[in-house]
Amino acid sequence: MLKNEWKKLFQNKFMIVVMIAIILIPTIYTAIFVGAMWDPYGRVEHLPVAVVNKDVPVTYKDKELSVGEDLVKNLKENNSLDFNFVDADTAAAGLANGTYYMVLTIPKDFSKNATTLTEKNAKKMMLYYETNPGQNYIASKMSETAVSKIQTNIREKITTQYTETVFEQLGTIGDGFVEAADGALQITDGTDQLLDGNGQLQDGIETLKDGTVALEDGSTSLQTGISAYTQGVGTLKAGADTLNGKSSDLNGGVTSVSEGVTSLKSGSGAILAGMNTMSDELAKSLSKENMKNMEALRGGLTSINKGIQTLNTELQKMDVEGQLNTTVSAVTGGLTSIQGSLLNSQTHMGELQTAIGTLKMQLLASGKTEDEVNAMLLPLMQSAQAVGGDVSAIATTTSGLADSLKNSNLSEVTQKVDTLKSNVSTLAENSDVVLPNSSTTIEKLTSGLQGVQSALDKTGETADQMGLIQAMGAVNTGLGQLDTGINGEKGLKAGVKAYTDGVSQLAGGAEQLTANSAALNEGAGKLTSGAAALKDGSNRLYDGTVSMQEGLSKLKDGSVTLADSLNDAGDEVKATNTDEDTVEMFAAPVETKGSTYSRIDNNGSAMAAYMMGVGLWVACIAFCVMYPLMKPAGEVKNGIRWWFSKASVYLIIASVQAVVMVLMLKLILGFQPEYLGRTILVAMVASMAFMSVMYFFNICFDKVGSYLMLIFMVLQLGGSAGTYPLELSSDFYHKIHERMPFTYSVKAFRSTISTGQDISGEMAVFIGMIVVFNLLSLAVFVYKTKKGKNMISAEVAVES
Repeated sequence: MLKNEWKKLFQNKFMIVVMIAIILIPTIYTAIFVGAMWDPYGRVEHLPVAVVNKDVPVTYKDKELSVGEDLVKNLKENNSLDFNFVDADTAAAGLANGTYYMVLTIPKDFSKNATTLTEKNAKKMMLYYETNPGQNYIASKMSETAVSKIQTNIREKITTQYTETVFEQLGTIGDGFVEAADGALQITDGTDQLLDGNGQLQDGIETLKDGTVALEDGSTSLQTGISAYTQGVGTLKAGADTLNGKSSDLNGGVTSVSEGVTSLKSGSGAILAGMNTMSDELAKSLSKENMKNMEALRGGLTSINKGIQTLNTELQKMDVEGQLNTTVSAVTGGLTSIQGSLLNSQTHMGELQTAIGTLKMQLLASGKTEDEVNAMLLPLMQSAQAVGGDVSAIATTTSGLADSLKNSNLSEVTQKVDTLKSNVSTLAENSDVVLPNSSTTIEKLTSGLQGVQSALDKTGETADQMGLIQAMGAVNTGLGQLDTGINGEKGLKAGVKAYTDGVSQLAGGAEQLTANSAALNEGAGKLTSGAAALKDGSNRLYDGTVSMQEGLSKLKDGSVTLADSLNDAGDEVKATNTDEDTVEMFAAPVETKGSTYSRIDNNGSAMAAYMMGVGLWVACIAFCVMYPLMKPAGEVKNGIRWWFSKASVYLIIASVQAVVMVLMLKLILGFQPEYLGRTILVAMVASMAFMSVMYFFNICFDKVGSYLMLIFMVLQLGGSAGTYPLELSSDFYHKIHERMPFTYSVKAFRSTISTGQDISGEMAVFIGMIVVFNLLSLAVFVYKTKKGKNMISAEVAVES
């Protein structure tokens, strides 16, 4: 029967043509479908996109900023898409009629919003795009991906500009620290001058203190002499001799008072001169220009500290890893949504293929022959398969993009940014201690100097309202008057002399002296009290200069510390690395560097692993539809020989169609699997396995078997994970995945095309299918032979 089976086949020219066509089905199916999507991502530069630039340039930091025009120039040099630069009306019309697949609009405030980053209410730079998925859904998604890349490029450029501005300000801050240090050293010099003046003041007050002691002693002696004199007035006549004896004491006391007043007046003049000198020096130190410079220094320190703290706050708020992770999560979520839509499309494809099967059954029931029905439905079936392949290709691309995003490594970027944060935080901590303390010290210094000047220069009517200069002037004037009262022509000294000279006339003037004694005693008491008060005031004035000396010393030490701290801070700020590499790292801290475990040349090569199995399955269905599966080529006497005659045909046809498919893909499309021999072997074994399954169901259920195999193919399209990863499919497909023949053909082909993984497991499954289903088919043939079914004579006898 084996010889007759092949002889009958070769004698039937129509059947030979049919077998050749069936053998070419996997090649035609796979080459056309895979060829249509062989390398779509390598031709995106031909995808037309309209660009409308409405941006209005602005001036920022004395420079013209035209971000929109810069973007247009960049896009003109960019070949990621076919960018067409048109006006808004042309772009809108082109999007509607399909001339453009996307319109990218740069709004008029694009550059203006770029300048608001450091303002209180920063505005985002909006970039508007509009697609028309109704014209082509895939093209719109490719365009949206390009927009994301453009957005990233713009963000990097804007960040670079702001980073350069911030780093330029760091240099200015460092120079400000150095200038502030110079100002602190000037404060030190001024403090040294104040210390010298205070020393002179102390020397003058020492002289004043000595004069007040002499004045107090003299006034005390005068009071004692006058008291004794007045006591003796009552007994003037009886004590005239005693009075004459005391005249010399009285003259000595008046002489001592006169000398003390003269010395005191000389010391008070020196003190007054020293105070005037100090007042003049303070007036120079506290001039309007110096006060303005001092206030500017304090304001500059505050501004510097505020700028450093703001820089530190903004830097510490940055969360690179969080932003990048948020961005990755958002994009991955969008890809998952797209994949869900594609899964729905695959479900609709399954429904379409089911409808085709139903239509085929109805046509057969209407009386049409099998050949007529196949001729009518074959174009429809091929179109359905092609659309399903398109959906699968899109899913593969989307899945790869999602995996790339999920595997991004951000740890290196996070480490660099954390290092920068730590350095700036240390600078901010030092600045927050040094600068406010420096400002406070300058303020206290200024206030203290103004207080000293006020204490020296203020005027008033009462003693507690007078300043030191006015009070010392009053003291000096009083001392002059006192000296005149004592040593003048009509002073105390001349009066006492005249008095002693007139002692001889004492008896005649006793009553007049007695009347004036009370006034004389009162004046002597006031003089003694005034001298004591003047001594106490000079002591307090001296204590004040000692306290001032201590304060000025502390001020000098503080100004030296301030200068050293400001110099250190300036050196640290200037030492901050602000070169181009640092700016580039700060603006674009993430740089990806990927590698692949395996190589795949293009999208078509990736899809071939899936579509070769589909093409072989379709060819097997076509074979079972067209070939007489159970019609013997002679008299049937042995079921085994009957089966073997048929098996020799369908297994050889299965092998030949597999070999032709792989070689034609290589010849027509340039298909280059890593392991060509293994690819051919897998194709042959898988094709024989598919044919064995198909043959068994067709001999058992006739045309219903082909229908069942068609439905089963639809299940395999979804359950084999040929396009999307299995993890993205629903639980139903997880459950059927391991039971689908396509699952093993896809894994095996992927291994031979690219990954090089072991295929022994998949080959064992196919060989098992061949053995099991051929044994089942053999059992059917043996059973029908024993039952006497299909016992027909040779074809020659039938024809006769």
